[in-house]
Amino acid sequence: MPQLKVISNHGVGVDHIDLFAAEERGIPVGNTPGCLDAATADMTMALVMAIGRNLRIGEKLRPRS
Repeated sequence: MPQLKVISNHGVGVDHIDLFAAEERGIPVGNTPGCLDAATADMTMALVMAIGRNLRIGEKLRPRS
């Protein structure tokens, strides 16, 4: 990828990115720590409530459009 100018990861960590190779080529590497914290917590709580209320069964019973 000779035209690559920047590497950015939407989330925490850059362990899966070859930082040495990026630095050799002068390509900046970034990430967005903390950007998904609230959304992850919201989804976790929604799924916990869905399990407790058997909402998956209700999804199977609803009519399809």
